Amino acid sequence: MPGTSSAQDAPVSIWDKDHAALTSGIILSITLMALDGLAMATVAPILSDDLQGGHLYGWIFSSFLLAQIIGTVVGGREVDRRSPADVYAAALVMFLAGGLVCGFAPDIEIFLIGRALQGIAAGLVGSTAYSIINVLYVDRLRPSMLAAQSSAWVLPSIFGPFIVGTIAEQWSWRVVFLGMIPFVLPMAMLVLPRFRTVQPDPDREHASDSRVLFAMLLAVSTGLFLVGLELEQLALAVIVSLVGIAGMGFLVKRLMPEGTYTLKPVLPAALVVRSMAFGAFLICETYLVYSLKEFGGVSAGVAGLLITGGALTWSTGSWLQARVERITGAEKRPVRMVAGLASMIAGIGLIFGMIALFHEAWYFVALAGWLLAGLGIGFGLTTAAAVALAESPPGESGRTSSSMLLGDLLGASFGVGIGGALLAFGLQQGWSKPGSVTLAMLPALVFLAIGAIAALRLLASRPAHHPDPVTHHTWSSSTAAD
Repeated sequence: MPGTSSAQDAPVSIWDKDHAALTSGIILSITLMALDGLAMATVAPILSDDLQGGHLYGWIFSSFLLAQIIGTVVGGREVDRRSPADVYAAALVMFLAGGLVCGFAPDIEIFLIGRALQGIAAGLVGSTAYSIINVLYVDRLRPSMLAAQSSAWVLPSIFGPFIVGTIAEQWSWRVVFLGMIPFVLPMAMLVLPRFRTVQPDPDREHASDSRVLFAMLLAVSTGLFLVGLELEQLALAVIVSLVGIAGMGFLVKRLMPEGTYTLKPVLPAALVVRSMAFGAFLICETYLVYSLKEFGGVSAGVAGLLITGGALTWSTGSWLQARVERITGAEKRPVRMVAGLASMIAGIGLIFGMIALFHEAWYFVALAGWLLAGLGIGFGLTTAAAVALAESPPGESGRTSSSMLLGDLLGASFGVGIGGALLAFGLQQGWSKPGSVTLAMLPALVFLAIGAIAALRLLASRPAHHPDPVTHHTWSSSTAAD
């Protein structure tokens, strides 16, 4: 296969001379996308008031999410058909356009258009980044690169809200969006030269498919689900939400690998582990912060420190799995997924049990649980990505990458949405806040149980490892990077 080399000549680091610029560019890309998401959470109340958009507040986030679903699937499709440089360049153009539209938006409706453009860009960047990791990094380097990619979220998580909030308060929320634009040029300079060396196999035929149409319909179905959860009339809310869920179930089956719903080893089960772990983590994070503020007796700032601690242990877990990989080898990846989920179950179970049994949110107990959960997701989620990329069918690195990201998006949006509906239901029934939060967090445990079953199936199947320098793509590269 073009672009491969002998095992003796294979690179030993993601920071060697062949990879340093590419690694830096990918990390910068993910960091910018992370900062963009955190910026939105920080400045949304300010810009909503300025643009008189309170009636569309939820869509400030939903417009990005739904567009990201489309961008993720389109990116995965196109990166298998053309040079990743073309897909990445299109993403940068969309991000630039979206930033300009958001920065100069005269009203909330125009602002939502800008957020949709940036959502598509985020989807394209994510699919391209994972595909490139699969094709330009040999299998034994992928855990380290995936750990580095996960760490790209840490600094924005720690410093992003403070910096963005200060800029918005001292100058304007518009400066936040316009201020990200200059970073696009160094991103392009770092990665596009290497991206251009990668071309799809000219002899491979790509059958026409309906993934783009399915992605659009999935965005609509997800939108219906989210809208239904916000409707006040119960009967209408149930009907709209069920229609959305039915559409999501039908379309996910066609967009994800066959066997996803049955947790079939290897690739489908690995994707389920990722989706369920990510969804469970965000469910718990969302309602843990609510608990600490509402009946835990701590300020928003103190609650934020706990979330920062989870981000740090997530990064630690990601790097730890890469180090363990170098010691135990790729054949132990299913064991590491089980270990990661076990840590998440212990941490989230501790938090859930505290609230359910004692109707309290003790800060240091919550902190201990959240640090465990962060360590577990860093250890297990990154390992699941390494398994998925190693098992990607020939010529379908992009499709596998988009499936991973799509699973993450749907697991998070569905889980948090259901949790919100359950919280609202509990409060409407006159339950206490701790009782309502217990109900809202319950889906996190269900998600973890499904993820654990998928991980145990992988462990039982003992998936074959594809040693360096064999890869599962049919892209060719003009450099011997592998």
